[in-house]
Amino acid sequence: MRAEFANPEFEDDKFTLSGIVPVSTSLDYAIKLSSLTGGKGKINYRFGAYRKCLDELGKIREYKGVSPLDESKWILHARGAYKANEWKL
Repeated sequence: MRAEFANPEFEDDKFTLSGIVPVSTSLDYAIKLSSLTGGKGKINYRFGAYRKCLDELGKIREYKGVSPLDESKWILHARGAYKANEWKL
């Protein structure tokens, strides 16, 4: 799951659980929480940061098109003078 959670905070009959969870593994958390709590649980998401993804967890593929980092080709491409799929350089 690759999540990191802090200790839960209890107050009366409620508790708060804070943590860091990757979006890719948490898309169904709201549904699961609602099911577990009989519809009484609430979940709040907030963007924390981008983090480095390990190669074995992500998807690696070859870049398609003109890379904006290659200035000379990118300028030609932006002006319509260079099509990435027509030339193999």
